[in-house]
Amino acid sequence: MQPLSEFWSRSLPVRKSQDCNNIFHNPPERIYFYASFEKKHEDPPMGLLLGWEFGRQWLEERQHFLREKRIMAKENYIEPDFNWWLNKRKRIKQRKNFQKKPQPPGKTCNITAFTKAKEARRIREEERQKRLAGWSAASGEVDNKVECKCKTYRDRSTKK
Repeated sequence: MQPLSEFWSRSLPVRKSQDCNNIFHNPPERIYFYASFEKKHEDPPMGLLLGWEFGRQWLEERQHFLREKRIMAKENYIEPDFNWWLNKRKRIKQRKNFQKKPQPPGKTCNITAFTKAKEARRIREEERQKRLAGWSAASGEVDNKVECKCKTYRDRSTKK
């Protein structure tokens, strides 16, 4: 055991070493509230202490500090999304099934530009095949008329 020193020296806090690797990060430093008059290094006048002037000022500054702290905390708040949470708990097959769009009650007989172009390509291909076979399509064997082949169109054409 070491003999005690007779000289006074300032005590130093024992701090943890900086080179150790922690699993968890250190918690963020807490922001403490100090009133403006506590930061001053001069003695307060006795009249203000007895009249509760410092108490009133401390309450006002603390209320302002807490209001700012709440505003900062609200910025980090994320609104919960329960639909996402429920969707994650569905079976995979249920999630992959897409909802079918409701079909209109009766199909209309509209011919789109896509179907017209498809018919024109088919006719051109037939003409090309006939030309390659040695006889021309100019004699009128190919009908360039585009008709709708849906059921409602056939019903209309037979009623005439």
